Amino acid sequence: QFKGVVTDSYAYSFATVGRYTYEHSRHKVRVQLAGRVAEAIVFGATRVGTFTARSDLRNATAWTKELVGMYGFSAEQENFDAIHNNLAVIDDEASASEAAHIEQQTRLFLKRQYEAVEAMILENKRFLDAITCALLEKQVLNQADISAISRDIQREDSQSPLSDRTSSFTPINQLLTKIVEHMTGEYTLEA
Repeated sequence: QFKGVVTDSYAYSFATVGRYTYEHSRHKVRVQLAGRVAEAIVFGATRVGTFTARSDLRNATAWTKELVGMYGFSAEQENFDAIHNNLAVIDDEASASEAAHIEQQTRLFLKRQYEAVEAMILENKRFLDAITCALLEKQVLNQADISAISRDIQREDSQSPLSDRTSSFTPINQLLTKIVEHMTGEYTLEA
């Protein structure tokens, strides 16, 4: 069943053309994990849907296995002293020990990225809550709706310095696009 279309914004796409870096790849994985994270935050860990994030998790896993096995990255990539720990790449079939290593690194990488996404979403919880409320009123949100929510929160923040808000609110449109898709099952992205 068709659930919707999610794409990168034009600004993001143009900014990253030709920049297939670790950072770009990490971003792609984080976007794939965002729906599962948002569901766990909104509904609780035991009420996460069984089917909603399956394809996203498959994509994140496959991409991470390529990062580790084919491109020489590791779960320690962001630790400068350890970036050299996984420079052997697999050209053909992986041996049993290579496959086990890739699997272990993939699981660790995905765990760390999940934790990073969770921290980002919790830091921007007011944004997630506002999107959740908007979805109760309107089942389909478009980019303009999400941008309006972001502007409203930023306006509130500028008018209310003593609130319990996070002073470092940062719109995370790529992650929130996935959150909206997973929360409604019917997200469509309109320009």
